Amino acid sequence: MDTLKVVTDPGTSGRYIGVYHWLTGGAFSVGVATSTDLRTWTYRRTVDTPASQPSVAFGPGPAHEPVLAVEASSGAHLRFKYWTSIAGFLGTAAPAATFDAGRTLSSCAEGTPDIRTVTFSGSGNSMTAGSSIVVGHHYFSRCDTDREAIGTLTNFGMWTTAAQPALDQALTTAGAAGKHGDRDTFAVGGRTMQLFEGSVSATSFQMADWRNYLYDGTTAQQLSVRTPGGSHAFANASATVIQDPEGVLSLLVTQFIPGGGAAAGESGELLYWNPLPTATTAAVPPPTTISRPPTTVSQPPTTPGTSTPTTQPTPTTRPTTTTAMPTPTTSPSQTPTKASKVLVFVEENHSLAQMQSGMPFLFSLAKRYAYADNFTAITHPSEPNYIAIAAGSTLGDTADHNPAKQLAGQSVFGQALAGGRSAKSYAESMGSSCQQSDSGSYKVKHNPWASFTDERAACNAGNVPMGVPSSGAMHNDVVSGNLPNVGMAIPNICNDAHDCPLTTADAWLRSWLVPIMAGPDYQSGRLAVVITADEDDRNSGNKVLTVVIHRSQSQKVVTSPLNHYSLSGFYSDMAGGPRLRNAATAPSFVAAFGL
Repeated sequence: MDTLKVVTDPGTSGRYIGVYHWLTGGAFSVGVATSTDLRTWTYRRTVDTPASQPSVAFGPGPAHEPVLAVEASSGAHLRFKYWTSIAGFLGTAAPAATFDAGRTLSSCAEGTPDIRTVTFSGSGNSMTAGSSIVVGHHYFSRCDTDREAIGTLTNFGMWTTAAQPALDQALTTAGAAGKHGDRDTFAVGGRTMQLFEGSVSATSFQMADWRNYLYDGTTAQQLSVRTPGGSHAFANASATVIQDPEGVLSLLVTQFIPGGGAAAGESGELLYWNPLPTATTAAVPPPTTISRPPTTVSQPPTTPGTSTPTTQPTPTTRPTTTTAMPTPTTSPSQTPTKASKVLVFVEENHSLAQMQSGMPFLFSLAKRYAYADNFTAITHPSEPNYIAIAAGSTLGDTADHNPAKQLAGQSVFGQALAGGRSAKSYAESMGSSCQQSDSGSYKVKHNPWASFTDERAACNAGNVPMGVPSSGAMHNDVVSGNLPNVGMAIPNICNDAHDCPLTTADAWLRSWLVPIMAGPDYQSGRLAVVITADEDDRNSGNKVLTVVIHRSQSQKVVTSPLNHYSLSGFYSDMAGGPRLRNAATAPSFVAAFGL
């Protein structure tokens, strides 16, 4: 599985997808495989041949359209494909579209694509209308050395690219005197990092000369990777922030150790993951020693292009490897930082038991951190529960409304702003700030701040379209460490499990919680994340699952009664003011969880 790139499957909780290439009869082929434990992989199909150096990402829409980029062998250029579903990508479906990007920076070769973002310009857009795919890659400068470039594929039909001389200079200064290759992009501790390969020799092309380099947007540094045998050459690296099979936020890395730079028995593909420490101040984790647990991989068919998965995995000579946990910058004995910010996600219309069984990723976090098993919503239907969370009272609201019901008085968002603290709510699929009426998959009944007439100007400024995990308002605040003291994340009508299965909501939460928990607000201990539901399915006493993720929490189950007024009181605590209305006498959320 050379050049393996691993990503979390956004459509199936607990599953990973990997793309890779292999060499047969002098030609490279690109395949896709799946795994649930990162050690045993099942081949699914060949997705391109002759081609190599694959990268994969997913569209921001509910179908999570897979996007594949490869280095096409014929013509040495970049090729892009997308499928309308993950099932089709892993199965036998042909791609919905293929785009071959003509060489523009080199007359000889362009390759090693790294898909950095896939975004749509608005709701209702698609890969062919309103999409933008940003891709790092290399080009064969003057047909004698590889240099870096970044391009954009627009609407899956227009390709533009440009050289990056400042990046090349940074890599050269860091010791990559020869060729440079683009590999991957990831974010840790709120910082976006780019991973490259480079040759330390400017005069020869030997695989033994390849090393890994990390670039932070300004400077590059050569990485020191240590193996038990002392291999010194590393190429074709990738890095992805994931929740590992145990639910631990980790940095997963793959490497290829070429034979010329390998210690005895160490050549081949490595896959290892490093649990991220609970607090991160360094730009990258410190070097760690690689150990070697066994792995198995189902083999691709002998004839390239067939797509029947094998069922009996066989041992591979390229073992998975796992690194030891890096030394945390904060020792376990130190008292975790008290939360000063809270971001609440609200799911829809499912009971405690339904969420426990139907959202395996979320419940794995609940068991690892904390959850309440005696938490009740206030009433039915949806809207009054959202108002209860935002105001400490339903304020007499008894029904769902469109346009928004107009309510007087203060919300927890206005309370935070009045006290000199920050407030913001992020609504998925909302077309404009503080939108007052339904549009597509945006439902105003789930957006409580839009109802508070006395705070309309503040709502216009702070109730914003969410964006997607790779771009937009919430992404920007996550990576910059600027999440608010009082925050709410409002999924659209599909991703909140109102109109779509719980598995869809679970995958959507995973796509957001992974970068949030890697971001500076969470890593510093400032941020607590709460996931709850507005109400149950009207069959379970209105009891819902409420999960608390914070550095202070560890395998905690709160059995004392709590409700949405308790959560409203927690908002007021973060706002720095008194608990509003019924929240003043509700059981304390802070006391129950020790926040």
